[in-house]
Amino acid sequence: MGTSIEIDKRFKVNNKILREMDSLRNSGASYYRIAKIFGISKSTAQYWLDDTYRDKARKKNAKRVHQRGERYKSKKIQEENFTWDNAMGYISKRVNTSKYKDELIFGIPWQYWDIYLKNEWRRGKLKLNR
Repeated sequence: MGTSIEIDKRFKVNNKILREMDSLRNSGASYYRIAKIFGISKSTAQYWLDDTYRDKARKKNAKRVHQRGERYKSKKIQEENFTWDNAMGYISKRVNTSKYKDELIFGIPWQYWDIYLKNEWRRGKLKLNR
């Protein structure tokens, strides 16, 4: 076990606690009991004491990190393939998210789109001229 656990304050478990947890586990204590003793979750105790569980969790987390870039790429592709057939739903979603960021939607401030959408829905005309 490396000394990085002792230095890094993000970890709830340091080397001293880890040695105590390991001795309890070797004496037959369950993960739940160990977790209760040290005030951590059962999965945290299992993560630090079971190598196969830790490897599985690390692989799962590595996949999650790499998906962020994929979501960004798919969003860009979706914007490039934009058609006016699905415009109103797309614009209304963008208006709702842009309210908190002060973004432009197609080069127009979100406030104008908000007013436009409210007026068109009131009139029952939810079509754009192409």
